Amino acid sequence: TVSYTYPVPTKNHIGQTLYILKIKHDEKIEFSPQDDEFEELLWISPKHLKNYDTDFRAAAYEKALQLCGLV
Repeated sequence: TVSYTYPVPTKNHIGQTLYILKIKHDEKIEFSPQDDEFEELLWISPKHLKNYDTDFRAAAYEKALQLCGLV
């Protein structure tokens, strides 16, 4: 597990920590979001992340992929 803390652009938060866990995709396993922050979870190739609107988290997600050696 790798973690990366990044700033959040609000007055109420100092930052958030993203915890990264590399797992292998298995079509038999179903995942669902644990809270209301995300509507759904998708399996995508790291190179396709740029095709999604990740708002202010884009740089943090890119850094997470780098830390995992995926880009």
